[in-house]
Formats: sequence, structure tokens, C-alpha cells
Amino acid sequence: GVGRHFARNGYIVVLTDTTRFNRSLQARNGAAFFACLKLCNADEDSFLHGQLDTERVGIGGHSMGGGNSMRVLGENPGYKAGFCFAPWTTGRGPDKTSYVDMYAGTIKVPLGIVHGVKDRVLPWKNNAMRLFEATQKDATMKVLWVLDDTASHINIAIQRGRRPADVAVFKLCLKTATAFFDRHLKGQANALDGMLDPKSKSAGVLQLHINKTAPQPTPKRSGLQPCKRALVPGDRVFAHFG
Repeated sequence: GVGRHFARNGYIVVLTDTTRFNRSLQARNGAAFFACLKLCNADEDSFLHGQLDTERVGIGGHSMGGGNSMRVLGENPGYKAGFCFAPWTTGRGPDKTSYVDMYAGTIKVPLGIVHGVKDRVLPWKNNAMRLFEATQKDATMKVLWVLDDTASHINIAIQRGRRPADVAVFKLCLKTATAFFDRHLKGQANALDGMLDPKSKSAGVLQLHINKTAPQPTPKRSGLQPCKRALVPGDRVFAHFG
């Protein structure tokens, strides 16, 4: 799954199981994770003591988790990048203000989004496209990959069965998300090469939308080898829920 994939690519992955259906609690948990990770990293009695690079933590989620990633990043406690898989963004707060209007415009870190053009659960124009458009005031990289009709709401982030189309979509989304975080968490400036050119889109990508791109930092170190152990000091962290 998503967690194993990122772990194999040099990330420590935090997967929440506190809630799947309470959207407000899920958003609060997502915001609290960052402070919790910092506390655990500093706690000498914690299994995670000294293992995390808390200056380079990303967050992401699927469906409701994708929408809540937007909410968390809107009031960002310290995450450096986010990635949303088919995000649900049409919810409203207690005063009926839309979540997009409340949070998306204040996201000041790089954000990647993937969504299928024929998603029958969450229409992409009302969710992913609306989210992307609402982030345009900020100069950090915002990218929306709109996938063709082989992408469903499920196979975009969950691999079920072995149908070639489902496997292809799932692998494409993992490849895209990994490259996005590699660029913005690991500092690998070339990680997204070939994925940001509208004229040479990857197979399965129907549309590509990109906003302005802020200058990228010089990579601090060479690319990591696939992760073959549990924890190593300095690893990047990727928190995923949904």
C-alpha cells in the first residue's frame, strides 16, 4: 500500500487509525500529529527519539483525508509539503462557509493533487480543480494532475485486485506523489523532471495544471537508497491519513 511504498523509498510513515468517518476529528488529529512528532523526537524515552527530521515533514491523504490535508495545511503547524489523492473539498464549516474558502487560500507550502476525470464519487472539477484554483495566490508550487478515465476514486490510492488498469493507475499515483515529496522534502530538484511538461504528459495523465514555482533549494544530500530498516536518524517523515 501507500505506507509500504513510501517506507521503501526512505520515508518514515505515520498512518492514522484514529478515525475514518469523523471529518472534524480527523482534521484535528492531522494538525496534532506534527506537534506530537516533535515531542516524540525530543523525548529520550520515546522509540522515535532523535530519529526524525522534523524540519521536513509532509502530509497527505485520500478522499476525506485529502480534504483534511487541505484543512491542516491551511492552518499549517509545520508541514513542508502536502499531497491529495482525489480530495473531498466540498464540505462546509458550522457557519456554512466552504472548506475551500476557509483554508485553501492560506496554503503556503507546495501542494500536489491527483484526481480522475471520471471519478463517480467526487467530481474532480468540484473538488480537485476548485482546490487548485483557490491556492493560486501563493507562489509555492501547486500542481494538479488530472488522470484519464482509467482512474477511479479507489484505484487512485488503493490497490485492490490485479486488473492491469487498476495497477497502472495506482503505480502512477505513487510515482507522482513520491517524486513530489522527493523534490520538496528531500531537496531533489530534478525529482519531477518529465512530470511537469504539458506537452509530454505521462501515460494516463489527461490534463496538467501548474501554478508559479518558487525557487527550489539546492539538494542537501544525494538521493537515498530504498529503506531496508525501521528508522535512521535524519529520515524524512510522511504523515498520511484517509
